[in-house]
Amino acid sequence: MEQRLYLNLTDGKKISMPRYYKDKIFTRDERLQQKAYWTEKVFQELEEMAYKPNIGAILRDKKESIKQQYKKMQLDSLTRKN
Repeated sequence: MEQRLYLNLTDGKKISMPRYYKDKIFTRDERLQQKAYWTEKVFQELEEMAYKPNIGAILRDKKESIKQQYKKMQLDSLTRKN
């Protein structure tokens, strides 16, 4: 049940199985099991993401830090000349 259900197209591409086919192939209990599994998996992934640092914020802070260091370096070089 860990793998998603896919259909292979004739040109080699894969698509998610349409709900129509899922309803025809699986019983109601099997669909409920799948739903419970994927719901739990999504919640686990969301919890993991909540504890991971935001990469965008880290990169933004790093860029800002570099800018501040550069400004300080320029200011220091101007004050040394005078």
